[in-house]
Amino acid sequence: MATYTDEQLEHWGEVFVNQDISDYGVSFEQFLTQPEEYSRKAIIIRGLSEVVETLKHEPDMQQRGSQMISPTRHNAPTKQWKTGRYAL
Repeated sequence: MATYTDEQLEHWGEVFVNQDISDYGVSFEQFLTQPEEYSRKAIIIRGLSEVVETLKHEPDMQQRGSQMISPTRHNAPTKQWKTGRYAL
């Protein structure tokens, strides 16, 4: 594991807390092994979660979503979108 200065630990500690990285089951010690990578993933996941929440509240998108998971006229298999927590 890398050695960090007090300033670096404070910086990464703030990132860890502000991005709620512990919500994904990652300890601060684990986070410090690859802080940039965990931070990047947390930002992506948070953005995806916000998009999913926004789409849940858009009536037009709810209708489109139900059409996406309805059987097609050719009876081809369809994909269903999964929502919820994402793992890092």
